[in-house]
Amino acid sequence: MSTVQESQSDGLATGEQALHHITEGIAGATGEQFFRSLAQHLANALQVRYAFVAECTDDSHARVRTLAFWHGNGFAQSIEYPLIGTPCEKVIEGNVYSYPEGLQLLFPVDKDLVTLGVESYAGVPLL
Repeated sequence: MSTVQESQSDGLATGEQALHHITEGIAGATGEQFFRSLAQHLANALQVRYAFVAECTDDSHARVRTLAFWHGNGFAQSIEYPLIGTPCEKVIEGNVYSYPEGLQLLFPVDKDLVTLGVESYAGVPLL
């Protein structure tokens, strides 16, 4: 019982630290710089290689484009891609989704996952 409580409190502290790191990093940023700062600080706080912020390009929600794409040690160029067959497809519907493993097997159509070596995914709709 004690170990579980310690583990939970450690996780809470880590979560609070991550949130603090993100909010400190994006404070004062506006426009394009806000999204770039958000992507970079999310990646750093969550200790992941990639993080991006994207928006739908049309009312049908069939395609998205990245507003910011943190790619390891810097920003990648903005990309636009179709949503069908990608993990982002469910997030655009307004849901939070997480795939802790086996991402490439779950989304075999999304060749970018293979190219980037992505194994897991978490997505949260901002609006």
